[in-house]
Amino acid sequence: MTSTTTPIEGEGIPVIGLSSNNEDYCDGDETSSSAAEQSAAEQESSSSSSDPSILTQSEIRWAKEIKASIRKEDDTLAKTITDLEYGQLAIITKGKLDRAIKMVHRLSIFKQEHDLDTDGANIAPDDITSLIEKAIESITNLEKKSPGFFMSFGREDDEDDDKDEKKSKNKTSVIAFNLTAFNPRKYHIKKSSSSDTDNADANADADSSGTDTDDATTAKEWKILYTGLYYLFEAASSTIATIRSGTDFICNCDLIGYNNYSNDITKYGASLYQDSYPIRVNGLNCVNTPLIFRAIYAIVKPFVSAHTTKVLNMSSTVPQIQDTYSPQILPKSLDGKLGSWEMKNKLTAALKLRYETKATFTL
Repeated sequence: MTSTTTPIEGEGIPVIGLSSNNEDYCDGDETSSSAAEQSAAEQESSSSSSDPSILTQSEIRWAKEIKASIRKEDDTLAKTITDLEYGQLAIITKGKLDRAIKMVHRLSIFKQEHDLDTDGANIAPDDITSLIEKAIESITNLEKKSPGFFMSFGREDDEDDDKDEKKSKNKTSVIAFNLTAFNPRKYHIKKSSSSDTDNADANADADSSGTDTDDATTAKEWKILYTGLYYLFEAASSTIATIRSGTDFICNCDLIGYNNYSNDITKYGASLYQDSYPIRVNGLNCVNTPLIFRAIYAIVKPFVSAHTTKVLNMSSTVPQIQDTYSPQILPKSLDGKLGSWEMKNKLTAALKLRYETKATFTL
């Protein structure tokens, strides 16, 4: 996963997860609170008496520092960010102010390029319905562009009372993709040339080769993919508790091949979830991964960050997934119970909660 819209430069991320600043992927030279403060904050956060649905005192202080810094630097930008998002940044960056500010700027650029919501603290209750509709439309457009690619969204804290329900990861969001259904060539459209004939020939060449070309995508095509992913991240980040619990990704890799991969898309997608959107990635579970890809990963694993090796599982099986997650949040293609109608309801409810929390949360 990873134009007139160009990937964020300077990171050089080769493939998803192999170089990341997300959560525990923190650069050592970034400005941060002292080691003693970090240790005290972690103890405070993990204390049995602490409530995961509210910010700790350290996180409140960090969030206010981020807010004050952004306001001092660019008051207009500061007004596009809600207190919930400042709290979200505090949780994910663990008080690393420089990193939080970089993420704010990168996400702001991303939102502008993709015509995303920038109302920030001005969200009114009457706006919530239209925001949800826009989000659902974007996710639906992603499904239309690549049928079967996005499989499901669910959360372990859903209200189902089925006897088989497993609650091993309370409030963890679970997003499932079918990488076999993803065709990067659908997002690679050659820029307009001097004639329609030339443009058609260029598109035919791109479709037949499946390779990346310079500036090979239009802004519209990229937007369909990345706005869909952005709103899935929003749904996974409804409240402080769900932000803190994080998100697991399940990727069906059965019969996947090199035609399902694009370096440009991977780099830009990785830049979104690693360097722009503050999301805690707990697991990347690749199901039914072909032997050749598992062998390649085994070769490069010594060069992969410790956190990536912790969260990335290239050898997941359907039975293992079923043992880990509740059937109510797994798609039927993974022998779960989540149909398309139920999933849309879960997405709508999660997005509604996200925007309601944005509108009411204060530091």
